[in-house]
Amino acid sequence: MAGAILLAFCTKRAAASVAWKTQLELILKKHGLVTILTHPDYLTETGTQRLYRELLWHLRDLREN
Repeated sequence: MAGAILLAFCTKRAAASVAWKTQLELILKKHGLVTILTHPDYLTETGTQRLYRELLWHLRDLREN
């Protein structure tokens, strides 16, 4: 399921950040593992790069808290 949500991150953009933040919270509550795979070909657009950076910042904040 998490893979499907994070795939949405690449394809739907607008609702994706809410979806992956929600999914990450659910995974963390169950002490699960999140694996994030990226490919440079899918991170060439500015909007996609911005969303990916947002994801990384969110993961960093989760780790620090």
